[in-house]
Amino acid sequence: MASARGSVGKDSSKLPPDPQPNARASRKRVKRDGRPQFQFVTATDPSQFRDEDAKRSVRSQAMIHWRHEDSMLKNKPLEPTVNSFQERPDPLPPSIPATWGPGSTSEHLVKVEQPSQYLTARPEPSDLQHFHGVPVTTSRNQDVIERVDYENRHRDEERQIQVFIETLASCYHISRDLDPSTLLPRFQNPELNTIYLVRECIKAFTTELIHKKWTPSHPHIILSSTLPPSTWLDMHAGCPGDSKRTTMVKAETIKMINARLRNPETRLEDATLMVIVNLLAGEMWSCNEKTLRMHETAAARFVVQRGGMDCLGGNGAIAEVTAACCYQSDIVCESNPPPPFQTWEPFTLAPIDLTDIPESPLFCQKNDFTTINRAMHCSALTYSLLCDMRNLTDLFISHNTKLNTTRIADPETSKRLDSASFDYNMKVTGILERVALLPSADTPGLPTFNDWIYESCRITALIYTAAIVMCVPFSVAADPARNVVLSSSVIQTDSKARGYVLANRLTETLYEVLTRTDTANLWNNMSGVFYWVSAVGAAAARTPTAIDMTQQPELRGEAYAMWVRRCLIMFSTRTVIVVVFKHPIPLIMAQKRLLKVQELIGSYSFRDFANQTSLELSR
Repeated sequence: MASARGSVGKDSSKLPPDPQPNARASRKRVKRDGRPQFQFVTATDPSQFRDEDAKRSVRSQAMIHWRHEDSMLKNKPLEPTVNSFQERPDPLPPSIPATWGPGSTSEHLVKVEQPSQYLTARPEPSDLQHFHGVPVTTSRNQDVIERVDYENRHRDEERQIQVFIETLASCYHISRDLDPSTLLPRFQNPELNTIYLVRECIKAFTTELIHKKWTPSHPHIILSSTLPPSTWLDMHAGCPGDSKRTTMVKAETIKMINARLRNPETRLEDATLMVIVNLLAGEMWSCNEKTLRMHETAAARFVVQRGGMDCLGGNGAIAEVTAACCYQSDIVCESNPPPPFQTWEPFTLAPIDLTDIPESPLFCQKNDFTTINRAMHCSALTYSLLCDMRNLTDLFISHNTKLNTTRIADPETSKRLDSASFDYNMKVTGILERVALLPSADTPGLPTFNDWIYESCRITALIYTAAIVMCVPFSVAADPARNVVLSSSVIQTDSKARGYVLANRLTETLYEVLTRTDTANLWNNMSGVFYWVSAVGAAAARTPTAIDMTQQPELRGEAYAMWVRRCLIMFSTRTVIVVVFKHPIPLIMAQKRLLKVQELIGSYSFRDFANQTSLELSR
């Protein structure tokens, strides 16, 4: 081990070797044909199995085997992948345990140079020395584009782990052939398995681009980043709250933050902000709104003390990740972003043809969708519906912006506004009628039968359209009895359009349909649409009975409502974390647009009423 550390960074052709009395002579690597053979380690005494020679031999043989398997996978043609949209039982937590709550880098991110993926007008990077209604008239392109995988298969997971370890080794200036367990930091609590949690983080929350853009190397960032994966595991395990493992990770993360804030040298480092953001993301599953707001306020205070979002390090990466996580918290909690995030605008995305941009009704770079219209699982009816939702978003925001900025000073201005309002109402009514007539995916004999991506978009459109037409929060529009689309005369006379959505709240139906789709892969090239569906659903699931997650539900229906809200929040939160490192600008622009819609439909004014109602119900 000592010889490995001492040789890093030195050129053996120019510098003499370090004086080492017992140094081993370097052996020339021999190319082996075929599979690696077994190598047996023998000893005359059991203690010899733990000496350095035995450990080095085992590590060397393991690395030889891994490289052989990796080369075989690279040379082997990829097998065609098939998305399985299987029905899974809906896990219902039997009880709600007592939730955990807190009792009370311009430094450590390694940046890797690469050509910018977007043509953006960015300022010079800071010092990174230490910074680690309208009928659809567009023609749909039927050419299917290459599928984007957001779920790491085993070989991808192993490759990303190797890249991560090599990056850490390069940062720490030590040998890359070391065992990962010697490089990764450890939690103070011996019950926490760092390697397992890091693997789960890489498996579910990272893509290859994160290592190309920047890699966290500070121990606090690495350890705290395992909190969201731990909550992801809680969801799949059916935990109706934080597991013991998640609680322990949270406790250690809070200790890290407190220690960094007490230290004048680390208090305003970027690594401190990243640990706070990781804690914020890890609190999404428990969804204690007071705790989420407390962490977001701490992040906002940090940004102000640093001089604003543009003063953060990482060439914009820290600002993008911070904004995306904070906006996600605001969206699912129907709250107004704090001033530093409310006024911040991301760098403008210049027009560029990228086939996998996460398009959605909230973000469309051009007049028409360029990714969705060629996605493998986007049917013609789904595409038409998404175009209607995009047009509805544009109409709603544009119309309200004109109303709020135009002063009625003369009859002519008033006449123009009346004409514009008439046109707006006609277009919106047309969209509402088309949404109301859409058939359900559970109706046999139709092209939409068992198309659960289409059905997820349809149910979301029922909530989204009704909220905009009635100017009510998504949570109100998700009530079938108060949804203007479901109560329209069109849908009342069309049994195919009614489907089974009237039996429950629309959010519960949405969750049950969504779990029949490939949520692990974020719908591949439709990741932006997946975020729109899950984020709107998460906000719509914020009912008075599901707001206070710390209360023990008395009825089975209340427990299920909380479970649905938690799962929809986790689906959308994971999408944010995965996509923000690959497409930060499209994601953030979509989030800001959804926040604008929530502002205009009165979500923020309704929030106080909902909180008061929740308080009265808990008494």
